[in-house]
Amino acid sequence: MAKRILFIALLLSVGFFVHRMGQERHAYLKAETMLRHVKGKPFLTKAAAPWMLEQLDRDFAGVKAIPQSAIDETYALLSDHSPLLVRYRVVDNELYRYFPQGENISLNDNNTERALKTILQRAKLPNMDFLLSYFDGFPFCPAPSELKAPILVSAKLKNVPNGILIPDWRSIGHWWMSDIKAIKKAWTPWEKKRPFALWRGGLTKPVRHTLCKLSLQYPDLLDARINAMPEDHESWKPLHDEGVLGGRASWQEFLSCKYLPYVDGVMCAAPALQWRLLSGSLTFKPDSEEIQWFTLALQPHVHYVPVKSDLSDLIEKIKWAQDHDETCMRIAEQARQFANEHLLYHDVLNYFCWVLKRYGACQTLNAADLKTEMQRDPRWVNIQDRKSLRKQAEKCALIGYCREGTPENL
Repeated sequence: MAKRILFIALLLSVGFFVHRMGQERHAYLKAETMLRHVKGKPFLTKAAAPWMLEQLDRDFAGVKAIPQSAIDETYALLSDHSPLLVRYRVVDNELYRYFPQGENISLNDNNTERALKTILQRAKLPNMDFLLSYFDGFPFCPAPSELKAPILVSAKLKNVPNGILIPDWRSIGHWWMSDIKAIKKAWTPWEKKRPFALWRGGLTKPVRHTLCKLSLQYPDLLDARINAMPEDHESWKPLHDEGVLGGRASWQEFLSCKYLPYVDGVMCAAPALQWRLLSGSLTFKPDSEEIQWFTLALQPHVHYVPVKSDLSDLIEKIKWAQDHDETCMRIAEQARQFANEHLLYHDVLNYFCWVLKRYGACQTLNAADLKTEMQRDPRWVNIQDRKSLRKQAEKCALIGYCREGTPENL
């Protein structure tokens, strides 16, 4: 009888342990990955579209091998010029981040790190050492051609070397998912949209000011305004007096218009282009050498209406669109279909994974050697489990740890 009671107690203990482990596993996946957002989606099982493979081939052209010494040299060259450049390693399918001297060791993941850990839950990646820029585009100094190793970037000039395109941190996290949900909620059929153009955005390039001045000249065709925060009123006073400042537009206002001009920001503008493609409205896109990971797959007059880079023909193109409604409806629908097939959240993660696999194939790194090196340098931190990292920081009162300071808000 005593043995039976002991056996039952042992079973209950094992059951409780398994249940507790399951709870902790569920909590980890919810807090530190994006798996719940791709549940039931073709995550890492969907084949790459031909244009994706072409973009990968284009970015990795000439990249035969990426030695660790090249990463060291490139990081040393760029780290003083690019504070938003971060170095990561994947070792035995766990994620490590390097925190340079003077930078706080954050205890929370940013969107890209959660995406990386999501991929690591479902895919076996090679051991790798890579540099990733959180700047909206390629670091400007020094020249990309001077770099010894490529950098993962969200945007670049079309023919610039050493930049491997990946989805930006907004599109790889909740920002883009929220945009997708908002578009579905505010969806407006083409026949109920009005033949009018609407744009809102920050003053990151002079051409955006040009767009707003066009709006003042042709208010019956276009409403374009620069967004400005209230606390910036004094610094924006000349633009306010000029009449080019305005409040933000709602999703309903955007989707009720047939025409949505797109203008590059610091470099490209994410996720501004992909949500326009998804919107069911017609995108007017200026000629530009700036590209994102999917830009080269887009075809003029198939997915968007091209306009000159200085917007000198934009009004003419809007008038053309009003006279060719059926053609424009078809272009808008083809753009929406492209976005639905290739730019939804699971597609973003899929492409990121393909980049990492291609990158890892260019390196041959020994896990034991990497671990030994990282043990000697305390600035290398295993961020695979941030909850454990927080407990370690609190227990040991480790200097340099903090709860803020992820790359998005540096």
